[in-house]
Amino acid sequence: MNNEDENKKIPELDETFNDSEFVTEKNLDSHLDSQEQGDFTQALNRSDLRIQQKQKKDNRVFKKRYIVIIIILALIISVGVICYNYFKDYSGDGVSQTVEVSIPQGATDHQVAEILKDKGVTASVGSFILAKNKNKGVSISYGNYNLHEKSSADSALRQLVNPSSQVSDQVTIPEGKTVKEVLDILVEKTSYSRSQLEEGLKEAETSDLPSEANGEIEGWLFPNTYQFNPDQDSSALFKLMIDQTKSVLNKLGVPSSDQEEIIIKASIAQREVLSSKDMAKVARVIDNRLDKGIKLEMDTIIAYGATNKQGGTSLEMTQAELDDANNPYNSRIYEGLPPTPISNPGEEAIAGAVDPAEGDWLYFCTVDPDNGTTEFYDNEEDFNQGVAKYKAWLANSGE
Repeated sequence: MNNEDENKKIPELDETFNDSEFVTEKNLDSHLDSQEQGDFTQALNRSDLRIQQKQKKDNRVFKKRYIVIIIILALIISVGVICYNYFKDYSGDGVSQTVEVSIPQGATDHQVAEILKDKGVTASVGSFILAKNKNKGVSISYGNYNLHEKSSADSALRQLVNPSSQVSDQVTIPEGKTVKEVLDILVEKTSYSRSQLEEGLKEAETSDLPSEANGEIEGWLFPNTYQFNPDQDSSALFKLMIDQTKSVLNKLGVPSSDQEEIIIKASIAQREVLSSKDMAKVARVIDNRLDKGIKLEMDTIIAYGATNKQGGTSLEMTQAELDDANNPYNSRIYEGLPPTPISNPGEEAIAGAVDPAEGDWLYFCTVDPDNGTTEFYDNEEDFNQGVAKYKAWLANSGE
């Protein structure tokens, strides 16, 4: 092949090159720039995605934290409200209006606190618990109380231990009454029925009497004025009376072994004379006659067995009753003290039996019942003169 032929072929080769897809250096750079740009875009997109995912994650964490914070704040507020409501307190001694509050027997401090809050006396349960804890030595008695509404817890506690706040019935038992007479008074003066009182009496005989009384409550119902809660069992009232008798005996230093005998002597003196100054003299007459082996021969003792023990209260007796040997209280027939006390004596009669007056008296006679004048004698002749004076009074009085 000659040069001319070769030259002819060269243009064809050039055309081939011109028409081909060969990448020139410029095209290569352009191609590489395009590929890098795509990679960068993809990388940027992936970065944006990661950022978006992180933002979503951060948003979720933030929302969770926000919710937790809200819950914690709500709990704090709730606890604060609960604590405030539990411990909130009024100030001062309350309003003038009062409300009756009943504290049941055996109620705990918390139960008392709930009752006071429910009745509007205190603002909360917790405030009263705090007040009571500051005064642990203070004891709250069960019963009904008139308390001021909207009182501070401290004030409510002071009101509860103030006797004037307690709603109570009041009854006075005079000296020298028998158990039957005491029951009659309580039926008339209190809201208890006779059956309730009789049941309470039996319970008190069983649980409250000292062993020396041998189950006989006569003589142990101390005469006094009593305030008591009408909602409590009647046995509680009898317990008050028995406890008072015990207290007086203990105060006078009477040994337990001598207490029943002292009560019997005091019960006789209480029925026999009207003046307290004469009771120690009657006690001396009793001791003197017992010491000499002389029957007591006191009509008050006979009457107790003849009438009161049978359900009556009269001192008036027939001759048959005075001669009745079936009456163990017949002091004209039987020597010594009667089987039981014949009344419920007061403190002066008990004190007189503990420490009798000095004297040789064997007799006495109330010659003027209107004035309570009683004379004491050491011989029967003088006694008979005293009886004559009594009969004269009796005739003049028209009785």
